Amino acid sequence: MKKWFNRRIIIKRIEKAKRGEKDAIKLLKAQGFKILNVQERKPLTTYINGKPYTNYVQVDIIAEKRKKKYIAEVKTGTRAVQTTNPNTRRQLLEYYLVYKPEGILLLDMSNKKINEVHFDIIKPFNKATIEMIKILIVFIAGLIAGAIIG
Repeated sequence: MKKWFNRRIIIKRIEKAKRGEKDAIKLLKAQGFKILNVQERKPLTTYINGKPYTNYVQVDIIAEKRKKKYIAEVKTGTRAVQTTNPNTRRQLLEYYLVYKPEGILLLDMSNKKINEVHFDIIKPFNKATIEMIKILIVFIAGLIAGAIIG
């Protein structure tokens, strides 16, 4: 009897989550977001003593607005939608580090509210940015050398 009861609770939770995700897509579209992907999984390899272990990180929704890519996490209930909740904060931080989005959205589906979350972390430069900085430095050095010679 206990197993049946626990299974019913899990099934109800899954059904609520699926409804919340469908409503979240409607909410995002109504706010001008384009849905790029739903339930996308991305591999994450962790090395322990040099040995690789591959796991997957899965986000609820990847959306775009004004050419900015967002990761959207859908939550229902009261505690999970709070970024002060350690589990929610860790989950959003993991998405931020793995997907490197330009924004993170925490969707409170109980209140039909979109919260934009930011972490005070400086993203490392990507290779294209580093190359552009190198070219800019060479160009400025050339201008200075030309001014000195001229």
